[in-house]
Amino acid sequence: MKLVAISDIHGNTAALNDAKKVIEKVKPDVVVVCGDITHTGDADDAVLVLRNIEGLAPILYVWGNMDHVSRDLQLPLKDARCIHGQLVTLSGVDFLGLSARYDPSILTKFSRGSNPMVVVSHEPPYRCCDKAWSGLHAGSKPLREFVEAQQPELVFCGHIHESRGKCTLGDTIVVNVGKCSQGVAVATIGKGQVSVELVSY
Repeated sequence: MKLVAISDIHGNTAALNDAKKVIEKVKPDVVVVCGDITHTGDADDAVLVLRNIEGLAPILYVWGNMDHVSRDLQLPLKDARCIHGQLVTLSGVDFLGLSARYDPSILTKFSRGSNPMVVVSHEPPYRCCDKAWSGLHAGSKPLREFVEAQQPELVFCGHIHESRGKCTLGDTIVVNVGKCSQGVAVATIGKGQVSVELVSY
């Protein structure tokens, strides 16, 4: 499976058009969006943003802290789905979605199965690609505990723009995609093999 991850668009459609060029080149099986689709916008604003990449590939998305919508809101877009609090399987890969400010008890409902697992979260796990300008680690402790226990193949996240990069928690690769204006991440998930690259424009 080929995958393109985008985060923190913040309504910047010019940046999303740069991401669109990567999507068109890679031709992924799925695009994941890690929240902050808008910058204090509502559902109508989010539709206008994501319509720019609608139809290029199935889109799995979660909401960020700057999206003024309910955490599990579904948008009226073709082949696009909010996966907050859900485990969705595509082409033999399980995707778990976590919007911003989620209820940590959600995580108790899920465990790693036989399929490769990808977590799509707005927030990074604690002390992994989560260092803010202040020097404080601003990631999610419940997410870190889940990752350490379940060891998904990949975690894609955003939120802390200044911590764009990759790190590992055990066998899990954590990728903070950063702002859409900085670039995207491109991953390939195969049998027992995972590769991921941060792509800048």
